Amino acid sequence: RLQRQLRAAAVDVPEQATALKASKIGYIRYIDVGRLNAIAEAADLQIHLHLLPGAFTDPTRPLALLVGEVNDERHAALLEAFVIGDSRTFEQDPRFGFIVLAEIASRALSPAINDPGTAIDVIGTAVRLLCGYREQRIREADAELPRVHVPTLSTDDLFDDLFTPIARDGAAFVEVGQRLQRAFTALMSATDEDFSHAALRHRELALQRAQHALSLAEDYEILKRVAGSAPPK
Repeated sequence: RLQRQLRAAAVDVPEQATALKASKIGYIRYIDVGRLNAIAEAADLQIHLHLLPGAFTDPTRPLALLVGEVNDERHAALLEAFVIGDSRTFEQDPRFGFIVLAEIASRALSPAINDPGTAIDVIGTAVRLLCGYREQRIREADAELPRVHVPTLSTDDLFDDLFTPIARDGAAFVEVGQRLQRAFTALMSATDEDFSHAALRHRELALQRAQHALSLAEDYEILKRVAGSAPPK
């Protein structure tokens, strides 16, 4: 499930804040934002999350920055809202989902498997998910948990996680290149400036990779024609 801000307020971290650090080393698998908000209301705190689910943490990195007075009991209660483990999970970590999708496509494009059809299916799935995420972001209502502030998920990171491996490993497949260019055209039509810029950047990168990998100039010309159908920005 794609979650942009975990139903919390946008981040605006003040200069003076107390760091909340984990006692474990591992990946943040889940953050109970509701529990954090309840503790913050009871203690008159503002909590600014520093790391999102999927981030690797250790006792030197702040999980969150706290504004207000925090005693040892509340400090321990706040730490219990963070689940840290040896591996990433999908529940609150959309980037991990896109990484796994990209890995499926990359394996399919390996010489041992040579299955561009699976990579093409992955590209279609990814575009649907990205468009769904974009629509969710447009419809986003006021924060339900106003005492917890969360950094926004980077659109560039999502595009890099997903499209860089596919464009790299599929550069020699003209059919994969065509589907990528059509995907970028669809994503460039978004009203969100960050979406259209990310799609334009990856369109150009995919073309450059294909130019070096394709053995026939005619195949590269096909990709350029498909890319040229994108709306001007």
